[in-house]
Amino acid sequence: PYNKSVASTALTGYGITLDKAEEYLRSAGLHGATVKEMIAAVQPDAAVASTTATLDKSMNIIAMPGHRYVHANCFIDMDEAEDTLGQILRTHFVQFGGYSNNQLLFGAASQELSMFLNDNNCENVDAVYAIARFLFEKKAVTGVPYKFSMPHIFETEPDYPMTLRGLMIHLARNNGGILYVTDAKDYLQKTMLSYGSMNQLLQIGSSNTFLIYDSDSYLLSESIGIDEVWCMQMHDHLDDLFRNANVAYVIPRDINVAWLATLPPLPHGLDWTLLLLQEVLDKCPDIGFKSISSDLNQSHDTLAAAFVPADSPLQSFPDVVTLFMEERHKLPMRMPGEDLRLELRDAGMLENDEMIYALPKALNDYRFAWSNENKTVYIRGNK
Repeated sequence: PYNKSVASTALTGYGITLDKAEEYLRSAGLHGATVKEMIAAVQPDAAVASTTATLDKSMNIIAMPGHRYVHANCFIDMDEAEDTLGQILRTHFVQFGGYSNNQLLFGAASQELSMFLNDNNCENVDAVYAIARFLFEKKAVTGVPYKFSMPHIFETEPDYPMTLRGLMIHLARNNGGILYVTDAKDYLQKTMLSYGSMNQLLQIGSSNTFLIYDSDSYLLSESIGIDEVWCMQMHDHLDDLFRNANVAYVIPRDINVAWLATLPPLPHGLDWTLLLLQEVLDKCPDIGFKSISSDLNQSHDTLAAAFVPADSPLQSFPDVVTLFMEERHKLPMRMPGEDLRLELRDAGMLENDEMIYALPKALNDYRFAWSNENKTVYIRGNK
């Protein structure tokens, strides 16, 4: 039967004492035991949380994969492993700027400590990582604890997140704030780190840390010095652009290099790109302008169709296309859908084959009636 008092004791009561835990684990050998196995064998009414805390504090107990604890004395030739693993990590720290990880460590340990790993049944990546964590973070045999954050190992706690994205921040900072895709991929390959796409890794859609500079590089937003004054300067430049052209929207590809050169300077003399301008408008709403795209999940380095003031009545791709057609044609009118796409492309709103099949979806709006299997469009206009 379920005993409420025993259950609450298991959560909040006393744990197994360190002496009893160590004695039991010494007898358990290299197989070790989980906390629940230990409690069942030693003290059935002991608390899980307190016992776990006791084990995690002990300088003689190693937390191994699978939530198992093993006494350090059960390992054969641990002193040899300590020296060799320490040398491996120091080599990696020199090679990779204070960094190593589970795969790098395991690869080197498999070569240099094969007998130790075999004798101690540790021939897998997680076991080697766990032993290194015990030696160099928990016991800190080097004097200064290394920082372990699975799968990463840092010589000292970094001033960036202990994640893949954090490593990319570090790489960019070391290169004056710019991250080239080729450099990033080269680093990830050398450090045996796997990742999805570069945009996913850098969280381009959801984070402001990195800004797309062009199709092959990214800029750390911290390197630009974005603040209230900077946003106001950007607003004033764009406001002048719209006033001088006397337009409701600006097509990015119509913006000339001379105007881009008037924008606040970038680090290391980098030139402004249209993609970077688009990025700062979308990620810094205080500037007061925004980009208008078709919202069809195009790649992040697709240039928008138009830039507009944030408070513009033009808030969607159909809004901009409708006004564009009203300025050039007497509406309503019927035309082949491909002719409309080519007209938008020739105006610079689209690039090459962009939306060659997707335009009806992008203009799924009451002002555009599609027929003839989406080959013909009737443009009503705003009236």
